[in-house]
Amino acid sequence: MAKKKKVTLHDIADKTGFSITTISHVINKTRHVESETRRIIQKAVDELGYSPQRKTVSNGNLIIGVITADIRVDYFYEIIKEIELVARNLGYNLIFCDSEESADTEKECIEMLLKRDVAGIILAPCDVNSDYSYLNEKHRMPIVLIDRDFKKRIYDFVGIDNFKSAYLAIKELIKSNVKRIAYIGFNDSLYCEIERKSGYKAAICEAGLFDQNLILGLEHHAEGMKYGIYDFLENNPDIEAILCINSNVCYETLWSLEELGITNENGPVIISYDDNKWFDQLKYPVSSIKQPTGDIATVATEMLIEKIVKKKKNGSPKLIFLNYEFIRRS
Repeated sequence: MAKKKKVTLHDIADKTGFSITTISHVINKTRHVESETRRIIQKAVDELGYSPQRKTVSNGNLIIGVITADIRVDYFYEIIKEIELVARNLGYNLIFCDSEESADTEKECIEMLLKRDVAGIILAPCDVNSDYSYLNEKHRMPIVLIDRDFKKRIYDFVGIDNFKSAYLAIKELIKSNVKRIAYIGFNDSLYCEIERKSGYKAAICEAGLFDQNLILGLEHHAEGMKYGIYDFLENNPDIEAILCINSNVCYETLWSLEELGITNENGPVIISYDDNKWFDQLKYPVSSIKQPTGDIATVATEMLIEKIVKKKKNGSPKLIFLNYEFIRRS
């Protein structure tokens, strides 16, 4: 007899149309949710037979390690807050580390977490070429990756389809007869950078609009980033649109445009990843690819805790792509 498939939060989201984060808050009673929404979700939970993983003290160590690349980025701050909320409700505490986009610091964080004997790790790796297979082979450490993956794919990943999101955003611009489209990002050591740039290139090449001079690769140093973008824009005054790798790059791009005296009336269309609250206050409109930070955090945390509780090995890696939202401002 075939084993019955376990009902997940994804199944409830598909049935009700509500986000995974909202569903998690209803099930775990962690935040106020409108009564009609609660009723619909609870009905779906009952009909599908969803059984949430409740608190347990049989695991021994109830601490999860979380390593992100830069706490100053709103995207990671939002994810950390949601991970903490979900984990605490399931009986787990967190040890949080910030790698500051340094592979060496990231390794130090991992070693520290191993010494603290954490039950599992949620990681946003800062280098796609890193090899942490020893964590699986030697330590049997349950791991779930968020936002970024490794070239050597061995762990579960939760995030968005970075290639598709960039590809479709550029296709939208091309449909509007925009041709000189630039890309501003970092080096090729980041998984999401590689995927987003590949999506950008695929859409540009399909339209016969590729120009290597319209791609800018930056270092993470703040001052170097700022003036690198300034020089890039000054040397390419005919740019019609720009895809920014994240909101920090977007911020420095807007600074450069203002310094050059370029306004939204005569300046390029700007699209950025992650939707910051300050975007709505800008005189220069910024469209955004909004990632579901709450859903990413909820799914990753519950996946990790299920691995810990059931003592699952890191088997064939799962790639879970969650829906993103394209917010157009003009």
